[in-house]
Amino acid sequence: YTTLFRSDQRMLLRLGEQLQRFDEVQPLVQYVVDELGKYFDCTRAAFIENNHADGTIMIHAEYRRLGPPFVGSHPLSSYTPKLREELERGSVVVIVDASVDPRTVDVYESVYAPKQMRAVAAISLLREHQFVGCIYVCSDEVRYWTTRELQMLQALGERAWLWVEHVRMLHALRASERKYRHFIETTREGVWEIDR
Repeated sequence: YTTLFRSDQRMLLRLGEQLQRFDEVQPLVQYVVDELGKYFDCTRAAFIENNHADGTIMIHAEYRRLGPPFVGSHPLSSYTPKLREELERGSVVVIVDASVDPRTVDVYESVYAPKQMRAVAAISLLREHQFVGCIYVCSDEVRYWTTRELQMLQALGERAWLWVEHVRMLHALRASERKYRHFIETTREGVWEIDR
């Protein structure tokens, strides 16, 4: 267990160092899901964001060894109702075998089997306690996810999500600064800044 724990620490440190080099969301999340896929030795990993306003989800990036690609926009109903409830509560979702799990058995043949998703582990992405997306890893075989794996998925996902939010905040700040600079440089009137 000590070796696994040390490897987990190394992974977290490496991810923390690497995330700092990204200033765009797309390559950042692609890097994260690639790392998750390799680290968990799984068949698929993905980063998903919800758009409740138009009833869609956006799969920004995925790692996959099997099955068709899913990057792009999909209906919000792509989440099965029971799993969506758990994710909305901020729970870690664990499915050992989707073909017999009571939350997925009814839709296994139509939803999970074509995607070659048999076992799934997913964490919620939250903004102000609202469910805005998830990060998941999955296997095409029955898999008993360990507590250590679930803790690592949570830690890696939370770090990645914080950096995604940071990158977006920086983009918004730069856009605001450009707008203000343009206003100052092109105005023909005087500009005064007055304190109290």
